[in-house]
Amino acid sequence: MLALSNEYDLPHLKLISELFIQQGIDEENVVSIYQASTLYRATRLNGACLHYITNNYTKVSKRDSFG
Repeated sequence: MLALSNEYDLPHLKLISELFIQQGIDEENVVSIYQASTLYRATRLNGACLHYITNNYTKVSKRDSFG
């Protein structure tokens, strides 16, 4: 949904998608969500990922995906 909302310029759908995805951020998926948020220009989600990484750096930095 995030990709489609970006492609078809649907800001309301993008917001709903970002808020939904944001609820599931954890140390296992934060890097891939961050990458997707950058790709699809999802600024709220991007900020949420950066906030999560900052507050959980020790756990996140141990993941293979972080490297």
